[in-house]
Amino acid sequence: MTPMGFVVDAIGLGFFALFGGAYGLLYAASELRGERRLGYLAIASYAAQSAVLLAVVTLSALGPIWKVFLIGSGIAYYFIPRVTLRYLKNLHASGEIHS
Repeated sequence: MTPMGFVVDAIGLGFFALFGGAYGLLYAASELRGERRLGYLAIASYAAQSAVLLAVVTLSALGPIWKVFLIGSGIAYYFIPRVTLRYLKNLHASGEIHS
């Protein structure tokens, strides 16, 4: 891997994480506020993350194991906000949280 290739991969992975965070934040906000527009922005963020993932996996000099790890992470990013929000809603509804 060349130094420039390293920098390009680092930028791509930074955008991968950024779009993943935006997806989680927008998904939670859309579910909690009931705003469909935020849901569309969440899906757009996940689509952008998937596009960055595709670019990194196809153009990067990363090893195959890292590419498999990134693909698994990209799939997991879709489910993590959904599972976490459902868990938190159930936790609050059951009254298990003590203030």
